[in-house]
Amino acid sequence: MDNTTRIEKIETELGRIKKINRGLLALAAGALALLALGAANEQQQPAELRAKKFILEDASGKERGVFSTGEKGVELKLLGAEGKPQLVLYAEDAGPGLYLADLNGAERIGIRARGTDAQVTVSDSAARQRLQMLVRNEQPSLALSDAAGRERITLKTENTDPLVSITDTNGKLRLRLGMRDDFPNLTLSGSGGEPFWAAIPDKYKE
Repeated sequence: MDNTTRIEKIETELGRIKKINRGLLALAAGALALLALGAANEQQQPAELRAKKFILEDASGKERGVFSTGEKGVELKLLGAEGKPQLVLYAEDAGPGLYLADLNGAERIGIRARGTDAQVTVSDSAARQRLQMLVRNEQPSLALSDAAGRERITLKTENTDPLVSITDTNGKLRLRLGMRDDFPNLTLSGSGGEPFWAAIPDKYKE
């Protein structure tokens, strides 16, 4: 190989090395630019996001969820395909609550807490309350209502004594069955609510 050939080969190799160097410099510059852009974006991103209302939409643009605040407090509402509330979770000044609705938007199951009291209600399709479980003043109770929404059967405890009450369609107490100090007692009443028969231990008779 003569000198001319060697020089041409060296020049060719140097040209290839220069191209590689230019490529490496371009990659390095791009990487630095990305790092700088990322740092700038991090500085621009807020540490917290504040808003009074968030709306969640489906693929067709329909509202399917709303997270908002109002006069009563904070509310999270999930909507069905027709835009009617299906589940609502809220936190009011008086206490938190949750309710589930049917496809027509009628409340069917409600859970509420007020102070030291707690309540669970179940309603029919006409939004009439049919069952209520309640703890009030540390005393639990269960109430069943008829098709008209009238409370007919109540089961509760008074301190350590259980009590069952049954009323008629006019709201008059007709049957009362309970325990007092481990002694059973039963009272039957007429249509006016006046007792006409009772089985009460002698120690509790007046």
